[in-house]
Amino acid sequence: MQGRGLDGVQLHLIRTFEDLSACRQWAFSRREGPLFFDTESGGLNPHRDPHRLTQLGDLQHGWAFPGAWSGAAVEILRDYPGELGAHNSPYDNRVLAIHQGYVPRWERTHDTLLASHIADSVRLAALKPRAAIEIDPRAMAGEAVLEEGMRKQGWTWATVPEDFEPWWMYGALDPVLAAHLWARFGPEVLGSFGPVYDLERATARICAGMMTAGMLIDVPFIREKIARIEGYLARARPWLQGEFGISSVNSNGQVGAALNNVGIPTLVYTDGGQPSISRTP
Repeated sequence: MQGRGLDGVQLHLIRTFEDLSACRQWAFSRREGPLFFDTESGGLNPHRDPHRLTQLGDLQHGWAFPGAWSGAAVEILRDYPGELGAHNSPYDNRVLAIHQGYVPRWERTHDTLLASHIADSVRLAALKPRAAIEIDPRAMAGEAVLEEGMRKQGWTWATVPEDFEPWWMYGALDPVLAAHLWARFGPEVLGSFGPVYDLERATARICAGMMTAGMLIDVPFIREKIARIEGYLARARPWLQGEFGISSVNSNGQVGAALNNVGIPTLVYTDGGQPSISRTP
């Protein structure tokens, strides 16, 4: 599982018309698999947070388009005649719709979040961790460098400079990783789980529309429930610590040991050998 699938990958930042010309030549001359796209924003709310990067890529090349060049990325996506792809397309489609006035055609957009989950629903769903498992362990390396650089400079996802190399390379790699996940899972999913995959894609489109439209909520009711849950957690944590020695409910080792001590055996383990608290036999 620990391959070297990212050998030879090239990442590019669009800064000049020459860069854009090279990207267009690459995009419209390529033939291997869908053209993958991704977005980076200042946060997770497309209505509130700024859209900062648009990225295109395939198995060998990733291109990052800063905000001033985002329209050029949209033109390539709009004019590209073949299939498209993304990892979690509802999010990226909503970002492009809200900030760029463009939605990639749903019926020809593949989604590696759905495909990889259908192929193996136990493994992680997030793009970089899943690619680190399935494609190349180096898939996570750039994220660690970026987070360290942002911490030192006091930057957030909304303020990190667009030309900060770890930032744009972090973004440019995403469509490359998605392309590799599609090469890994696409044939299997289309061949063995085609109807399930089509249903998931259709449902994802409906859910994206629901998220964009929003819904009325009972704010006082929600706040009351949150306060009740927080109060329960404030009481439960000291009790777990005192009765069972569990300081964190996310600790596989602590939870596993506590269950063993009351006669419940460990039947499933993580890949690292710890008791699994999220899987069933």
